[in-house]
Amino acid sequence: MEDALKTQEWVRMAVVFGVPSPAWGEEVGCVIILEPTAPEEAQTPKVLLKEMRSACRTKGLAPNKWPSVAAVITWEDLPKTKTNKPIRTGLAETLGIESPTIDTQTTIKKGPPR
Repeated sequence: MEDALKTQEWVRMAVVFGVPSPAWGEEVGCVIILEPTAPEEAQTPKVLLKEMRSACRTKGLAPNKWPSVAAVITWEDLPKTKTNKPIRTGLAETLGIESPTIDTQTTIKKGPPR
């Protein structure tokens, strides 16, 4: 999935991880490190998420594998091992990323998050 997200020319690195979700148990989240040439609007969460989902759709990934949360971070903010590989376990909690809020009064429909 990370390869699909890196198809955008302004994405330097993509890291995918699990985000705890009250509706699904866990959803897909991603953090993106942008190239210096990235457009300004790519840093807004709504536009970023739309572009990442579009990249997943183009690569033919199933909708349940699309990210429901996306954020822009810097290389320095990304937790890494001693060999500079991203630490995915607990990344959502470490960065304070939460699942999109769900109205508890609304009936939860079956199917992937959209």
